[in-house]
Amino acid sequence: MAEQIAPTAPDPDHHRYPIETEDYDAGFKELPLEYLRGSPPEGFPSTIRVRGLTRAEARRVARTIMNRTPAAAPDEAVELFGAHLLPSLPPEFATADFLERLTLQCVAQLEYAAWALANGMAAQRKLREAVNAALDQPAPGAQP
Repeated sequence: MAEQIAPTAPDPDHHRYPIETEDYDAGFKELPLEYLRGSPPEGFPSTIRVRGLTRAEARRVARTIMNRTPAAAPDEAVELFGAHLLPSLPPEFATADFLERLTLQCVAQLEYAAWALANGMAAQRKLREAVNAALDQPAPGAQP
């Protein structure tokens, strides 16, 4: 069997809370939060609503991604947590400080939900097909 490489984009098949038609219709997905400490700190939620971006927000995100250059000083929160995620969260929780309290799997799920809600069901299918095709290919230099 060929060595598998990690995908560089979110893979819908590896997320516990897939984005469904009902979520697109509602414009958001309510997701449970998993904190590094096990339980939510006092005053922090146990779930969070990740909403779809408005078209204006999606255009700003696209410009941010397209205009990023290695020489530019990166916005740490966007760099760490994805350009789609921060505008999709309630403002009081759209911070690096909040997201750093969560498990990596939880942040990945939130990032995927934000990406999927911004890009739609057809993009999810295309991504799944691309990831599955990449995983079926032998890794560079792998022995057959």
